[in-house]
Amino acid sequence: MGRCHVVMTDYKYDSISIIEETIKAAGYDFSVYQCSTAKEVTAAAKEADALITHFAPITREVIGTLTHCRLIIRGAVGVDNIDLEAARERKIPVANVPDYGRNDVANHVILLMLAANKKLCLLNDAVKRGAWDFNLAKPIHRIEGKTLGLLGFGGIARMVAKKSRAFSMRVLAYDPYADPAAAGEQEVELTGLERVLEESDYISLHLPLNAETFHLMNKEAFSRMKKGCVVINTSRGDVLEEESLCRALENGTVSAAALDVLSRETIAPSHPFCKMEQVILTPHSAWYSEESVETLLRSVAGEVVRALRGEPLRNAL
Repeated sequence: MGRCHVVMTDYKYDSISIIEETIKAAGYDFSVYQCSTAKEVTAAAKEADALITHFAPITREVIGTLTHCRLIIRGAVGVDNIDLEAARERKIPVANVPDYGRNDVANHVILLMLAANKKLCLLNDAVKRGAWDFNLAKPIHRIEGKTLGLLGFGGIARMVAKKSRAFSMRVLAYDPYADPAAAGEQEVELTGLERVLEESDYISLHLPLNAETFHLMNKEAFSRMKKGCVVINTSRGDVLEEESLCRALENGTVSAAALDVLSRETIAPSHPFCKMEQVILTPHSAWYSEESVETLLRSVAGEVVRALRGEPLRNAL
């Protein structure tokens, strides 16, 4: 048999030297592409023993052409671009990297929550326009003692809960799949979705995007919220119905929103969010630090090597 061949379908990192050096040091061939269509992926990946992907579509048709692939791995948390059912049918393991930026995202959530609470962007813009007046931000209330609601209670949400204790916040969480013991360790009360919506002053979304969560935050959900709630989303854009959020911001049901993800990225300057001073937008950057990128690349490379050596995977889905 010849040497194993690892194919990287696409990437948007400044450098992939960590991946390349690790794979070649293990004795495997490595090819890199910048595929954007299923047709391009098919042409590049047919003979791959392991497939690394970022945004390229790994469709049923692509998976059907893989002749001896032993791993498909996405260098991210979500695997929206991979047809998991098709991979299962072909018995090709799929893996992700769920933990490379947990602390970074949790810090970003806390940053957005505090910025919304203190109306940081509004005051910053006002001062730069020559208005030195804290009254422009009234009213501001202390965050201590307020209720933080977490939708989803995975690794990032648990870290957010831990960090929120520094502000003496009460924390509720909705996640039908969560481990009650993990919630207890973080002094978090697991409860139903309606109660989280009705009692939370801040709601932070930590949900994967799937059939259960698509537009979970819709018109009905916003109508159930405690008036003046702040909504934070660092998970996936489509778990939140943006038109309904716009209406909730306009009628005051939601007092502010802080969004790191959107249903379509990028956003046009004409979008209603861009015209609302109570909306904070960041460009899907919550995950980013130089350290998180290095951790991500090393994790991808390590998982590929384990797969090709027949060793147990760390993050198989």
